[in-house]
Amino acid sequence: MFQRVLEVGIACNPTERIVEICAAGGKKVRDDYAHAFSKHFAPDSEPPIEAPRRDVLLDTLRSQPVFSIEPADGIERFEISSLDFFSTGGGFARFEKRGADETTYKFLDRRFGQVSPIKAGAWQIVSATLRIVMAAQNGKRQRTLTVTLRSPITTTIPNKTEADRQLVRSLLERWDLIAPPAPDFELIEDG
Repeated sequence: MFQRVLEVGIACNPTERIVEICAAGGKKVRDDYAHAFSKHFAPDSEPPIEAPRRDVLLDTLRSQPVFSIEPADGIERFEISSLDFFSTGGGFARFEKRGADETTYKFLDRRFGQVSPIKAGAWQIVSATLRIVMAAQNGKRQRTLTVTLRSPITTTIPNKTEADRQLVRSLLERWDLIAPPAPDFELIEDG
């Protein structure tokens, strides 16, 4: 008889009071791990609360986006490097940017014209990858942040450093690629 092995990934940022759990078994299992972690490693702290996920708004990418960039962002340039589509008929297609002189949007228009998945109603954008090229600053060389968004609520933001997470989250909010956070109040209807 073999004993089963269970893998659980826990990442903790004590400064930001963030614990991320990656485990098979669903929300209840992850909540149990979060409470156990809190109980054993931070017994005097308040119990953990779940940070709500936010909807990814991929319809914003139905046409070539013109995203606002401020000098304080430190961004040299950005691009939509891939778009994934799902068809109501069951088809799946991925298009990736290949040439330096052509965007994904220009390729789709040149190759498919009016029947492009970006223009045809039967295709839905289900995933997009953004490449954000950060300008060289403070003696550090240029670097690229790659962010993947998947419908309905998945992003690769948690895989970034805290500073990059804050920057990417603020950019995605400004660019209308993620839904605004839910309000902190409860709605009370007057009878």
